[in-house]
Amino acid sequence: MLLLLLACAGSKDPGSPGDDSAPVETDSAPPDSDAPPPDSDAPPADVRVFHVHPDGDDAASGAADAPWRTLAGAQANLRALRAAGSLDRPVEVELAAGTWTVGETWTFGPEDSGTEAAPVTWRGPDEGEAVLSGGLAVTGWTVDGADWVATLPEGTPAPYHLWVGGERRALAREPDEGFYLQAATPGSLYDQLVYGAGEVGAGWDLSRAAVHTFHDAWGAWETSRLWVAAHDPASRTLTFSAGSTWGQYAGNRWWIEGVPEALDTPGEWLYDPDTRVLRYRPHEGEDRAALDAVVPVVDQLLRVAGSTEALVEHLGFTDLRFAYTDWSPDADGYQGLQAAVGEGAAIEVSGAEGVRFEDCLVEHTGAHGIWFRERSQGGVLRRCELWDLGAGAVRFGTTVEADDSGGHTVDNSFLHTGGRTLPSGQGVWIGQSSHNTVSHNEIADFYYSGVQVGWYWGYSSTTAEDNLVTWNHIHHVGQDMLSDLGGVYTLGVSPGTEVSYNTIHDVQSYGYGGWGLYTDEGSSFVTMTHNLVWNVDSESFHQHYGEANVITNNILAYARESQVRRSREEDHTSFYFLNNVVYFDQGDALYSGGYSSWTPGQYEMDYNVWWAPGRCSSDWAGYSWADWQAMGNDISSQVADPLFVDAPNLDFRLDPASPALALGFETWDLDAAGLYGDADWVARPDAWGWTSETHAEPGAGSLTDDFESTPPGDPPAGAERWGESADAWVRVVDTEAHSGSQSLEFQDQAGLEASYAPHIWYVTDFCGTVTGRFAVKLEAGAEFYHEWRHWPDGTWPYSAGPSVYAGADGTLYAGWVAIGSVPVGQWVEMEVSTSVGEGTTGAWSLAVTQADGTTQRWEGLSGSPLSQLDWVGFVANADAPGRFWIDDLDFR
Repeated sequence: MLLLLLACAGSKDPGSPGDDSAPVETDSAPPDSDAPPPDSDAPPADVRVFHVHPDGDDAASGAADAPWRTLAGAQANLRALRAAGSLDRPVEVELAAGTWTVGETWTFGPEDSGTEAAPVTWRGPDEGEAVLSGGLAVTGWTVDGADWVATLPEGTPAPYHLWVGGERRALAREPDEGFYLQAATPGSLYDQLVYGAGEVGAGWDLSRAAVHTFHDAWGAWETSRLWVAAHDPASRTLTFSAGSTWGQYAGNRWWIEGVPEALDTPGEWLYDPDTRVLRYRPHEGEDRAALDAVVPVVDQLLRVAGSTEALVEHLGFTDLRFAYTDWSPDADGYQGLQAAVGEGAAIEVSGAEGVRFEDCLVEHTGAHGIWFRERSQGGVLRRCELWDLGAGAVRFGTTVEADDSGGHTVDNSFLHTGGRTLPSGQGVWIGQSSHNTVSHNEIADFYYSGVQVGWYWGYSSTTAEDNLVTWNHIHHVGQDMLSDLGGVYTLGVSPGTEVSYNTIHDVQSYGYGGWGLYTDEGSSFVTMTHNLVWNVDSESFHQHYGEANVITNNILAYARESQVRRSREEDHTSFYFLNNVVYFDQGDALYSGGYSSWTPGQYEMDYNVWWAPGRCSSDWAGYSWADWQAMGNDISSQVADPLFVDAPNLDFRLDPASPALALGFETWDLDAAGLYGDADWVARPDAWGWTSETHAEPGAGSLTDDFESTPPGDPPAGAERWGESADAWVRVVDTEAHSGSQSLEFQDQAGLEASYAPHIWYVTDFCGTVTGRFAVKLEAGAEFYHEWRHWPDGTWPYSAGPSVYAGADGTLYAGWVAIGSVPVGQWVEMEVSTSVGEGTTGAWSLAVTQADGTTQRWEGLSGSPLSQLDWVGFVANADAPGRFWIDDLDFR
């Protein structure tokens, strides 16, 4: 039965649940005289408007001055009018402002349909003013020690969620923040967990405890919530009531919740269904008398349910707010497979065509937001906000190929802050469903992918075809919570699917796989074009395996691991990677680690522009650019600056002189992705304060330090150190200085781990003509050594360029060839210069200026060519006591 209560100031008691007031006669619709004046914002005269208000009467006409009282009564009246043929023009049912509490799911069937000429729309008076709530306000709090307690009414379902002041509160858990790591892999891999010492008390009450596990070792894209069935403190083993889909391996993250002994932190809560007592540990400053606490009493607020034989058609919901639903693991717990596919939504539509949601708000859910399920066609979600979601926001279709769902649209909607109970929820999920459009949405703050398209592993045919994901702004997904995810993620064969004109950035995974555009597990015949991607953890584009995908005309910038990845080699063309601009300051151009292949012949790459600002050379899967092209790859492509307006500050517009344009690259409006409409709506995401990391100016690298800002006795800022001991060190002192009052002292000793102990080095990223200047002073017996290297991974071998050595007697060496001497006990200034980059000779110069201004210069000194300068070191090289000092470093 449907419980319909309206809580608003001055309202009367609407009566008992399921009011039996008779519906109005079919000829008692509001008279045309109720039509608004032409200049008002109300519906036009050809729309019949009915009203529902707690002071109304279900036997009234439904006019503004004679409203109906309950939702059930309003539905019954409309059904009667429809059966009598009286609904011959569009109908709107306006709910009064206030909170309508739904004790059971509000359900619509075929008898609630409209027609194409006379659609039926249920609406509020204005956006968010009429609230359909599945929540129960908790009152009557008393104090019990550090906690506040309240007794829920008899018959209230045991809640798994609590909101206070509209904020989701944590079920009592340990640890209070973060995670434990599983201590060992259990003997029974799927239904046991081994915890670390001190993490679970031997005497804890685990009768209602659940463990939330993250399957980092395998299944890293999902979690499980499993009920504890047994506890063996001796072996530190928890046994669950049922097994998980993915195993419980050592190192997996986890926490335990629903434990009385864990109720120890403000904001935590616990419920005892035997006594119906809700216990809450308040935050400082909360007011017990005015506490806005809500527990949800339904898992679903709204269901539109028809069938193949009898559809629900032409039904709409506008300007309504849907809030507060629950979710809890079933008797066997939650065993996630991927994307929380088996869990329900606050609003579900099945057996329906043309169901619309416009200007609606969905918030505070236990699981997903809205789901257009089996046998649903042509649904619309437009200009809606879905947030504070237990799982994902919007779902199209199911995992069953024959479910015949498609043609839906989610447009101009703000989908954010999801996965709060089930982290694998996504912004938009499209399963076995075709011809859907996901356009102009802002999708942010999810813990898994932003948008998923498809549901099949491998090359079998599916019904996920011709889906369009376009002009969306997708950002801050993954967020270091799950792995193996993407801004846009496709799964399986998907002919005709297009991913275009999206802006995707800030994709961060917990372990591996934070990708921008990700074609996974047989994704085939997908086009990804005109997308802008930046700041992703792994690669901007990754194809696991698939066939004939077209990746063209995208800007892929600032991926952190490498830029493009191809994982599996197969006997067909994996993808066509054409006319893209790839821009990066970290990693290599192509991923060439484990489980990857760049054997030529099964992919095509051409007409691309690659550029790593400030870098002298890049690597293409272990090949130089010349060798990469010689293999038949990127024949017409260029390694060249694409001339972005301001890439470091994330302005990726192209200068008209860009070489990418000359190769056929097409520009588009990079600011047009995301929401559109009035300024307040478009600016709504700004209030959340999401930011994106900017980058250093290319070519602006420098290394400078006069050691004046480092406290004496501290090590040098920004330098790596090796080989120090109690008697040998590198530290800032105020007893010597070339300028100012401080310098960097190297103290050497005999018998250290190596003659080159201690030493320091700076990690740099120089190329072009590089000049380094510094001052040095040697004490008698000290040996000073300075070298430049290309040493990208810190392992042998490395390339050594300029090197300067001053022996214990002051003899000066360049590349271990004696060229002169320097005075001991006096400051001298040194200047080293060379060209760094592809095709350089390794020749370098040295100038030494003594205290009296005398300068000696050596040109054409010999060293190894450096394609990159990423290591600059200073070494105390004697096997004897001795000191030297350096000051006024200036490398640029």
